[in-house]
Amino acid sequence: MIKHMMFRMLSLNEKYRFAEEVISALDAIPCNVPELQPLVDRIKANFEAVKEASLGLSHPEFAAARRAGDALRDLGLKTLRYNAKRSLKRRDERWVAAGKLIVQAFHAFGDEMASKSVIEETTSVTNFLAEIDRNAELRAAISTIGCDAWLQDIRDGQREVEDAGAARLAMRMAKPKVAAYKEAVPLGKNLEKLLRLINLKLEFEDSPELLALSHRINEIVGRYRATVKHRQTLRKQAKERKAAEQQANEQKEPDEA
Repeated sequence: MIKHMMFRMLSLNEKYRFAEEVISALDAIPCNVPELQPLVDRIKANFEAVKEASLGLSHPEFAAARRAGDALRDLGLKTLRYNAKRSLKRRDERWVAAGKLIVQAFHAFGDEMASKSVIEETTSVTNFLAEIDRNAELRAAISTIGCDAWLQDIRDGQREVEDAGAARLAMRMAKPKVAAYKEAVPLGKNLEKLLRLINLKLEFEDSPELLALSHRINEIVGRYRATVKHRQTLRKQAKERKAAEQQANEQKEPDEA
């Protein structure tokens, strides 16, 4: 018999993965029970609806825009630093002085800015650009070695990364998440109906295919039940710790008085 799946207590991502695994089991172990098919079809349709609504949460278009912006500013940073270091070997003292100033700026804000994580790099580049905007001598040095275009690429790439992050955050605060949760409600109800029907069929027939399907689904249910129970245990422990700390603080107050 298949255990209760505790679907309502799963997070949205867990609901999605749970349904995906159950559908895979249904496809892998056909049990030739005509009564199940209408429910299976509804579950697959529900799953696709959740999947479509959830696309608004992952925002692949924003991730692509952020990667493009990151690549643009990385190339600008690497080329500016490379040209500044090469300028140190020029005979023209103006180029040498300009190169030194730019290299010093890279030392101050991170020689390997372009190799940092996107978040860390964004912070470093923000500070680096602020220094360039503040320091007229540094801006002139960049112009001296002919790197204004590379500086603009750094600025443009930084703006694209920040814009993509802001747009993604705005979308996450909007409706798609609500829509995905709403679509998950009928998915959960139909999954529960399916499992009840499989259990009912098992009372009257124990075909090898139906038994194999029930065992496979039970494995899936067991894993997700364990996740829910572990989360409940952690919450209970956190509550108990908080209550104990509060009680300890209350006992201290009269003593201190």
